[in-house]
Amino acid sequence: MTLFRRHKNVRETAPGARPDRVPFLTAKGNVPLFAMNIRASAGPFIREHIAFISLSCVVCGILAGEGAARFSAAVPWFFAVLTFNSGLGLRIRDLGSLRSKPWILPLHLAWLHLVMPVLAFGVTKLLSFPNEAVMGFVILSIIPISASCVVWVGIYKGNVTLAMALLLMDTVLAPFIIPSALHFMFGAGVHMDPLRMLRGLFWLLLAPTLLALTLNRLTQGGLQKVAGKTVSSLAQGAIFCILFINGGVVAPFFPNPTPLFFAILGVCFAMYCVWFGLGFFMGRSILGGSKDVISFMLCSSVRSPTTGIVIAMTYFAPLATLPIVMGMLVQPSMSSFTGKLASRYLAAKVGQPA
Repeated sequence: MTLFRRHKNVRETAPGARPDRVPFLTAKGNVPLFAMNIRASAGPFIREHIAFISLSCVVCGILAGEGAARFSAAVPWFFAVLTFNSGLGLRIRDLGSLRSKPWILPLHLAWLHLVMPVLAFGVTKLLSFPNEAVMGFVILSIIPISASCVVWVGIYKGNVTLAMALLLMDTVLAPFIIPSALHFMFGAGVHMDPLRMLRGLFWLLLAPTLLALTLNRLTQGGLQKVAGKTVSSLAQGAIFCILFINGGVVAPFFPNPTPLFFAILGVCFAMYCVWFGLGFFMGRSILGGSKDVISFMLCSSVRSPTTGIVIAMTYFAPLATLPIVMGMLVQPSMSSFTGKLASRYLAAKVGQPA
């Protein structure tokens, strides 16, 4: 295996003469071939081991403690890279998939931003959790769906176009829904400025997404083709930086874990089981088609914990981030397990291979 590759445009030269291009550089921006190989192989490796890498980043942040937490002011900037990257993959024409079933969007929004937050609020209040922990669970249950849900939908043969449409609309509406819902649930019980949060979420979620959509449309998809892989790599790095920093923020809770710590972990796991289970049965009873059921279940459960972390770190006490960190660790394995289970069940019902 050769480490470097001679590009076809490099002309052969006489001995002692200087070639037009250095042989180990390619024509695409003069990037060494070994660097291209590393970048090409890193993507699949990261996707395959995302849960382990995420956990490792959090653990490293916990070990670093204050050394990691001091960079918390940079988290919104890292998150802007994430939302810009998500916007590159969205297309306005995907909304056309909602025309045949226009009621799916309000149903999904009500399920995502009304039913689930109310359930989280009620359960954690019954368990007498501190207000900060209750806030963390409500944030975890009200944050928008993650762009990774489209990947999971594709893996388990769901309706990818429907998932893209739901993701686009949820991203656009989330800056308006989240402050209103939190203010309605907690009111004066928690010090919060809804308008300030609305402005912050606009710049975190909506502005980078709209910028990516606009630039991609003006270039007729050229921006995604040229810079898509680079931006995606930067987004992966941004996720790990956010996890590392947040590990430092929640580090004080880990040296001597209290019963509250384990209670939060247990409730978080149970909450995801309920989300995926109810999402499946609700989609099954209302939508019928197996592809739409997979999309509804995953789009109702695969959230964007990084959004929640940014909200909790920016506006609330450190304890509010703990349920969200737990959710970030639980979500990948639950997505994989429930997606595979639902796909096999629905395939068996229609007599097709999963």
